[in-house]
Amino acid sequence: MMFLVIRKLKKSCLIILVILLMGCASNNTNNSSTVNNHLIETDTTVENQMEFYDSEIFDLKLGTTLLANPSTFQVDVLAPFSVNQIPKRVDMWLSAVNSRGGSVHAEPDPNFVKEKAFLELVDLIIQVYKEVKELVIYGAAGNYNVTVFYKPSDGKVTKMVFEHK
Repeated sequence: MMFLVIRKLKKSCLIILVILLMGCASNNTNNSSTVNNHLIETDTTVENQMEFYDSEIFDLKLGTTLLANPSTFQVDVLAPFSVNQIPKRVDMWLSAVNSRGGSVHAEPDPNFVKEKAFLELVDLIIQVYKEVKELVIYGAAGNYNVTVFYKPSDGKVTKMVFEHK
């Protein structure tokens, strides 16, 4: 029990420390400096994406980044998971958005809509092929009746006789 309290206290202290450090950061809008009489541009913008990994470090980085209020921010999922089996860490973030008045919704990724349409087309072609194959191979069976003969002692089939209708 004491371990959990210490762990939560440690996590809270880290978050407070990050917030304090961010508050102390310079808000200097001049993104250039001169070195050896050359003008060098330095980029101080926040990156607009990161990769998801199941770690407290992820939580800290995402939380710190979102404190900078980027207009959009993308978290790339390298090891995809089902919407029905969302990892606890991701669920915590989604729940935090929801409980603080934000909206959470799911929709198909437009990058994979074309892939889905292609796969559906392939499935359709395969189904048509199977139907044509069945028609060509088994089509003549409609012209016949069949009698299956078997041995009464053990039920093993001895022959099949196809008779034209």
